[in-house]
Amino acid sequence: YQRRVRGRHRQAMENNEPQQEYHRAEDGSSTDESGEDQAMGGKTIGFWGGISLLTNNIMGPAMVSFPYLYQKAGWLPATAVMIVCGVISGFASTMLCEAMRRIPGNSEFTGTNPETGRRYEFCDTVKHYFGHRAFTGAQIFLNLSLQSSNIAAMIVCVQTIDDLLKFVCKISGALRYDVWPPEFITTNVTSMTEDMWPSPWCLSLGLLVSILACVPLGMVNLDENMWAQWVNMIAFVVIWAMFLFQFTLIAPLSSGEYHRPLSPSYTPVATSSQSQTLGVVAFSWAFIVTIPSWVNEKQRGVSVNKSIWWSCSMGLAFKVLFGLLGAWAYQLVGDDAVSSSADCQNVLLILDQDSGPAANPVVTVAASYIFMVTTLIPGIPVLAIVVRYNLVSGGLCSPGWATFWAVIFPWILTAFLTNTDAFSTVLNYAALIFQGFVNFVLPPLLFVKCLDKYPTCLLYTSPSPRDS
Repeated sequence: YQRRVRGRHRQAMENNEPQQEYHRAEDGSSTDESGEDQAMGGKTIGFWGGISLLTNNIMGPAMVSFPYLYQKAGWLPATAVMIVCGVISGFASTMLCEAMRRIPGNSEFTGTNPETGRRYEFCDTVKHYFGHRAFTGAQIFLNLSLQSSNIAAMIVCVQTIDDLLKFVCKISGALRYDVWPPEFITTNVTSMTEDMWPSPWCLSLGLLVSILACVPLGMVNLDENMWAQWVNMIAFVVIWAMFLFQFTLIAPLSSGEYHRPLSPSYTPVATSSQSQTLGVVAFSWAFIVTIPSWVNEKQRGVSVNKSIWWSCSMGLAFKVLFGLLGAWAYQLVGDDAVSSSADCQNVLLILDQDSGPAANPVVTVAASYIFMVTTLIPGIPVLAIVVRYNLVSGGLCSPGWATFWAVIFPWILTAFLTNTDAFSTVLNYAALIFQGFVNFVLPPLLFVKCLDKYPTCLLYTSPSPRDS
């Protein structure tokens, strides 16, 4: 904190600007005389930075299930549900932003909650329109939704890093602590669908690497995390293009075991197996709860609508092309499937195979691992930051304790329960139950309430046309 204050004072003196006075709050955070909350980020995220952040959140890990879904459900219902969910998520996002804008004094997302002295996050917006009881329920639903989703991603991240270590080093290790004395064990199992360790009570090297990669990014503010989002976005686009190149050119034009022509016949128009369609697709669009944190840190001249709809359009194109072309490249359902049913439901577990019916060139195998890492790791800190922001803005705990509960505690649970199947099942169901409500139900309710409470723009400061 002192280094930051001295740095800003020094910069002000060099630019012959008046120095700002900084004040430390009782909870350990600080604000300057402009009202900027030092426990949260400043308004520094530009248009393309917002596109990068939102698109990363829109893509997420659920995309790897789309090729299987296109074959299982058919291309027409899969594409139709993808478009409908994308449009609904876009409108839900803009509705949530409009509800935030109509709070008096918050038309440019710079307002301060008089009860807490902090900016309005998701749960604060709920409290403003529906009261304290709704605020408590929103905090419970939001935290259960984000934490369960994040811990599930952490588990996959740990398993992915372990698998990557085995791919690169041909071996991975773990500390087994259900025996005395604890012992260090190794494994060379190459499939993520097999049990990597002889006991679920193991702390693996993948866990250590994941913690070292994710925790520091979760402890900074969202605007300070943008470099990781740029790296993620660039890596995603490059590897996504590499996968399409594999689907459409490398495999069809190769010879021997790598030869695999595109087969549109793999994707029927529609089937009777639609039980997973809505759940898988809706889960992939559950990014709306991250919108308030972004909109509070975007630059004032950045358009909310353009950022959201550009991101949704890009995300839709990425998802449809990846799902459709991936489904044409591999037989993923039926008796002739190229691998086990568990592997086929995650196309990355097909792309990382270098032998057998789903054999791929080494460059494709390497790209699959890089994709797993660059997609999962940057997304985990973002959700942790959103949880931390809501805990702090709601006055539930100090920034220090918010960091512990949002960033550290989920990794403690992950460390000791990552290899237990029942824990993973509970997390997945919790994420589905709570995410649907906070992402697709609450935003429209907030929008309807804001129109009823503030029917015209005369009740609050007029917004800048650039933010419309």
